[in-house]
Amino acid sequence: MRICFVLLSLLALTVILIPGCSGVGEESYSSSWTTLPASVEKNDADMADPTAELKMTVLPAQASVQNENSVPVSVSLVGSGSADMELQVAMSSVLGGKFDPEKGEFNNGSFMTTYTAPADVTGSNEIVALAGSLLATSAIQILPKAIVAYQVQVVPADLTLGRQQTTSLTVKVTDSNGWSVNDSDVILTSSLQGVFGSTTGTTENGAFTTTFTSGDTSGNCKISATAQGTSGAATIVISVVPEITIIPTLNPAAAGSTQQVSVKVTDERKQPLNGVKVFITSSNGGAFASTTEETGDDGFACFEYTAPAGVGVVSDKLIVQALGLSASADMVLQ
Repeated sequence: MRICFVLLSLLALTVILIPGCSGVGEESYSSSWTTLPASVEKNDADMADPTAELKMTVLPAQASVQNENSVPVSVSLVGSGSADMELQVAMSSVLGGKFDPEKGEFNNGSFMTTYTAPADVTGSNEIVALAGSLLATSAIQILPKAIVAYQVQVVPADLTLGRQQTTSLTVKVTDSNGWSVNDSDVILTSSLQGVFGSTTGTTENGAFTTTFTSGDTSGNCKISATAQGTSGAATIVISVVPEITIIPTLNPAAAGSTQQVSVKVTDERKQPLNGVKVFITSSNGGAFASTTEETGDDGFACFEYTAPAGVGVVSDKLIVQALGLSASADMVLQ
């Protein structure tokens, strides 16, 4: 009886152990008292994000930029497979400004754009790049725009001119760095009579070119040009070579008599000069109603002259000055 009981107990234990250890069937099981792991099934939601191993960086070419100035900005993807990723990146800035382009795709893991700072905002700014779930930022300082000093230079082709002669005239506009300034409005004036081909214009490649034709007035002619709120000047010497002719009404003349003396002023081409001041004097006591007159359109200035009278006075000399030159005429008295 005792032997039978032992045999039945061993048989029951064997039946209990067989299901826990066998590999029968398509499924496997585990229990807390076994060393076999449980089987886990994975679905698409459990797959890792392909950008999880990527890192994005933003790098402006310089740490600061002035108002309205531009700076290149590079955005890069770093990580395995970054060169093959097709991601759209969009740019923005905390303090405003513009990007060109504002968005685009990475090319071999790189995206290039240009940032232009706003015109009226300064301070510490942050450039932001967003691509999918990736976000990157970079700090850049916006500084006030530097005050630019401009220079205006007037360059005539000739520094001396005769009456009504023409020369080429160039106005050059540059900034404080010596760079040419384009599309700058230019205004021209002259201190003496003269005519410009155009008194106004706009610079192209930093220069504006026109002509200047002198008038009938001799002297130092100051040509002034104004652009970008500043001015420059050059001096052209207008050298009119006059000819002075003294024409008394009577010669010989009676001592003590009064007559008209005409003075004609012409240029080197015998053309009358208008508006020329003429001064006249006498070397031997003659008198004039006025010693200063101005030439008219015909180039003549007229004087009322009274010949000297006295014992032994037989002649007088009339001396005329105009345009820096002088001429004289001998009067015979009877």
